[in-house]
Amino acid sequence: MGELSQGSNVKIELSKGSGQTQTLEACDPVASSCDEPYLVGEQPDIKVQLVANAFSYDATNEFYVTATDTAYPKNESRKGTFTFKVDNEGPTILLSTPWVEDALTKENAVVGRNFNVLFDGVTDDSKITEVSLFQVGQADALKTFKPAEPSQKFPMPLVESDTDKIDMPGEGNSVSLYVKAKDIHGFESQSNTNSVIFDNQGPDFNLVGHDESSYYVNDYVFELRAVDLGASGNVSVEGVDRENLEFWIFEDAEPPFGTQGTDIVNAETLKVPLGGLSDGEHTIRIKGLDVRGNSSQKDFRFNVSNKVPQLDLKITNVANGETIDRVVYDEGDIKLTLKVTDVSGVKNIVSTYKYSGESKATDFQFDEVVGEEGTWTATLKESELKADGNYELSISVYNNVQHNSEIIH
Repeated sequence: MGELSQGSNVKIELSKGSGQTQTLEACDPVASSCDEPYLVGEQPDIKVQLVANAFSYDATNEFYVTATDTAYPKNESRKGTFTFKVDNEGPTILLSTPWVEDALTKENAVVGRNFNVLFDGVTDDSKITEVSLFQVGQADALKTFKPAEPSQKFPMPLVESDTDKIDMPGEGNSVSLYVKAKDIHGFESQSNTNSVIFDNQGPDFNLVGHDESSYYVNDYVFELRAVDLGASGNVSVEGVDRENLEFWIFEDAEPPFGTQGTDIVNAETLKVPLGGLSDGEHTIRIKGLDVRGNSSQKDFRFNVSNKVPQLDLKITNVANGETIDRVVYDEGDIKLTLKVTDVSGVKNIVSTYKYSGESKATDFQFDEVVGEEGTWTATLKESELKADGNYELSISVYNNVQHNSEIIH
């Protein structure tokens, strides 16, 4: 029995899409640029190395293969045809509308440190290996994961360890994000860039009428103004979780860690009552959450004074400087010198005099003495005291201690 002839040469032709047929040849990628598919190996044991960029995605391509043996004359095989398509594009990324939501509020314009990117699906002719979220201008992904069913609707959950990587802009809270997806062959695709307002800070607190250098009566009630980003990104009371606000009041030592604060009642206005404090310096600490779970706290220092001003009045004759003790014997103007002692200072002095038996009093004015702290003087002219008899002086001093309603001291 004779032996079969061995193969000698394999000819492979390629037709890409509806283009012309070309015969493939060997190419050394080290020595030259191999931009078209080429043969690898020695005849007749050869392979075809595909070049992804040489093909159009989703186009139908065909190999035509013929082989000859070593017989004489040579025998040629029938032409074999192999039809194929090339997947040389990254996955198709379909973001939902809206494309993002806060994990707590389900809002779409503003998100907190925990939020979801929403997908209608990520599809590819090959398998999906990963889906990643990036911030514009940053090389590293905020998060990379592999969805279980990428062709179906799915969320990409981001938690604080992911969103802590977000680089906040210098002004405003808008951040620009995009998605990348990769298939099993390493082909990538990228979504359009989308922007969202990112809120990673707790509420901003202010006490109405607070001044660190001012003094307050011990039962003063502050009104708290708490604001944060609202659903549309504007600063608003709507962005605050009004059910999670509390305060502490302390002097020198801060409350121990874990000490429960006093709840601030969620009413039309938020009130912080001092509740009867001793004189001296105190601190109010406000702590609370916004609707996205961000926490913040702020300290407000203030002074308490429950004392009325201490007064010392001296009356003298302007002409001779002699002290007058209740009875004026000499003619001439008289001078009233008032020394006021009060830690908060003098806000106002209301002073009047009237002749005994008269119903109407006459106002007169005290002026502060420059360079003498707490000293005030007034002069009553001789012409104002021309009638002999008894005169009544009324002097009321108002200090700078703050009250919720005006009180005379």
